[in-house]
Amino acid sequence: MKYAFRLNAEDSYADMRSKLAELSCVPPDYLLFAELSGPFVKTYPMDSQKIKRRIGTMYPVHAYEIEYPIVVKGSIERAILSS
Repeated sequence: MKYAFRLNAEDSYADMRSKLAELSCVPPDYLLFAELSGPFVKTYPMDSQKIKRRIGTMYPVHAYEIEYPIVVKGSIERAILSS
């Protein structure tokens, strides 16, 4: 499913996560963003990262619903995926 919405340059990935969660009815902790370069994952943007850093980049951002929630510990953000 594809969703589109307008964001301000000062918005962060956390803002994008909450708007996407609202549209998709998927809890925000179960959404994982990935910046892709062809078939490869280039980066996993952090929630605190501003959207304006994406201006001029050629790498699309995809959001995935994951089975386990994203865990944030202190200022380090990372996805903990267990199999």
